[in-house]
Amino acid sequence: MKRVFDIKEREFNLSVNNALKMVSERLCDCEEENLPSRNPVDQMSSTYFVVSVNENIDPTYLDYYLRDELSKRNVKVDFEYGIYDCRVENMVYTKYVKQDGEAEDKIPEIPALTDAPFKRDQSYFGVHFPGKTSNLISQMGIWIFSSFVLLLVIVFFGYTLFVILKQKRLSEIQKDFINNM
Repeated sequence: MKRVFDIKEREFNLSVNNALKMVSERLCDCEEENLPSRNPVDQMSSTYFVVSVNENIDPTYLDYYLRDELSKRNVKVDFEYGIYDCRVENMVYTKYVKQDGEAEDKIPEIPALTDAPFKRDQSYFGVHFPGKTSNLISQMGIWIFSSFVLLLVIVFFGYTLFVILKQKRLSEIQKDFINNM
């Protein structure tokens, strides 16, 4: 089960990483900026990804590109994102997006990275997936069900074997008792 969860998590992280890389490329095309020379996506924790961009980020484009790229990769998890401007050292925009695509009036809890390794003239956006673990577990429903059924079958056969051996012992005791009379 743990191995299946780890595989699902790796697939999720790879899909998100590729989607965010494409978002970064599309933002740079839109703003006619050059892409960063290194991979712009950093995974800060299991649920938090940060993407550095050379210049200002338009929230409208970012929102559209995030939804588009994540849906292309079949990532259907609620997420929240924020735009951090290193020049003013503050989050300048945050938004929570529900899985069904509707925006919600919830204040996102996206941490600002004060010790981030980004240049002072860069901006970055962070994407947080608060429901990632529960979503991965729900995707493993068939695995959990089949493991439970397998465990039930093993317990049933173990109990059956125990009853058969007990019955055999009782039969031998009865046979010995009759032979001794």
